[in-house]
Amino acid sequence: MDFVAGNLNQQEVSRVPSKCGVYALGFYLSGGNFYVLYVGRSNDLNQRLRDHLPNNESNPRLQRNRPTHFAYLVTRNEEEAYQAECWL
Repeated sequence: MDFVAGNLNQQEVSRVPSKCGVYALGFYLSGGNFYVLYVGRSNDLNQRLRDHLPNNESNPRLQRNRPTHFAYLVTRNEEEAYQAECWL
């Protein structure tokens, strides 16, 4: 599986396709490792990641521990997205 990653901001999220897939929100540690705060799946990755932008976030946990980056994987269908989410 090849994930695409980016900064959690309007410009980079706008490049995410409106397709089915799985995503992770988190931040990079000093050693370069990605620390995952949240994993989810969506039928429209672009819209779902826009929901997680700092001014739109409604999840209390993510409001306290603000993710700075995202990674996503486009899948062929919802079942494949579910399987990928379970793997993460």
